[in-house]
Amino acid sequence: MKRIVLCVEGDGEVEAMPYLIKKVLAANGLSSTVCVDEVQPFRLGGFFSLSANNFTHWKNKVQAAMKRKHAGGVLLVIDSDVLTDKQSSVACPIAAARQLVHAASSVGAGTRFPLAVVFACQEFESWFISAFDKLAGKRLPDGRSIRTTAIDPPQNPEIAPKAAKAWLGRNMGGYKPTRDQSELVKLLTVDDLRSGGCRSFLRLESAVSQLAKAISTGVYIATPTC
Repeated sequence: MKRIVLCVEGDGEVEAMPYLIKKVLAANGLSSTVCVDEVQPFRLGGFFSLSANNFTHWKNKVQAAMKRKHAGGVLLVIDSDVLTDKQSSVACPIAAARQLVHAASSVGAGTRFPLAVVFACQEFESWFISAFDKLAGKRLPDGRSIRTTAIDPPQNPEIAPKAAKAWLGRNMGGYKPTRDQSELVKLLTVDDLRSGGCRSFLRLESAVSQLAKAISTGVYIATPTC
């Protein structure tokens, strides 16, 4: 079976993202069509690391991803919080994603293999915050209990808090991405995450479905389109 090769930003996502994408594939009835690559995701850093030197680092990693055994396509999931930095010249996640797609097209994305880029707004952790009511009161493997009532509950996690990791830390007795991201993914269903209303999570679901279709049909795409 062809595989989706994952590219992520941080160390926590290296372990957590495969769990999440497997859940998304299953929830959308796609597990018999495509699977997640068994080798750990590529850890690439944030947008400005990828865009340096005319996106050289990004293009090299895309090529390396497609050299993996049974590779069918590439999915990049990274955070958008850095894009709102005052020193940034790119403020829109869609515009940034299109730049990454355009760069990847020079090494075959969209013609020789499918590729999708998804920005989590503000951070991967923002999706957990949006579904906090589904996490409330649950116990983590090390014995910590997630608060039953959130401190400073946000109206829209895709806008604030910008320090999503710190918010989680206040509400679950400390937070470390490498320790906690995969555990939170395991505690949540795709329906839980959908109910949070994060448009960037719904975009992830759509991108995974597009990749699965492209891999199974051989009609390749690179999304979002430039």
